[in-house]
Amino acid sequence: MNYFQLFELPLSFEVDKKNLTTKYYKLSKKFHPDNFSQAVDAEQQAALKQSSIVNEGYRILKNKQARIRHILELCGISFEEGKEQMPQEFLMDMMDINEAIMDYKLEPSAEGKEKIETQINDFERALESEAQGAMSGLDLSVAEPDAALLSAVKNYYLKSKYLKRLLDNIEDRGVEM
Repeated sequence: MNYFQLFELPLSFEVDKKNLTTKYYKLSKKFHPDNFSQAVDAEQQAALKQSSIVNEGYRILKNKQARIRHILELCGISFEEGKEQMPQEFLMDMMDINEAIMDYKLEPSAEGKEKIETQINDFERALESEAQGAMSGLDLSVAEPDAALLSAVKNYYLKSKYLKRLLDNIEDRGVEM
């Protein structure tokens, strides 16, 4: 399912959120199950399914990370999070941050937490800057976008997900390392 087509939006890493929300409300109204309460069962089921697709599409397109993953999948890039090979240098940096998080959890302090969050945010900004070139350089309107640029976007996506898990781990939001 191409959610960009569903919402009649151009395939892009950036979306006009106001336009997305407007189209979401129009589609939600069109397919709302209450509008089909007098319809035959098959039409009710189809409306319910379409309403679910609209909700899922909106959730994905409004979230940057989910939108990036969706674009990668539309471009034929498949992967399993947590099972992908990550660069050794990145893993070493993450190991250092994980050790700092363990130290912080043993001896919590505002300074320690702030230092770790700053380190992660700095790392994330550097990743974002690096990935911006790949994302802006990708022509998503062609049948086969540049494989190297898609790979760079995929790496950004995976690394940023890892960083999000680290931030969640600091806050103990149900994440185990």
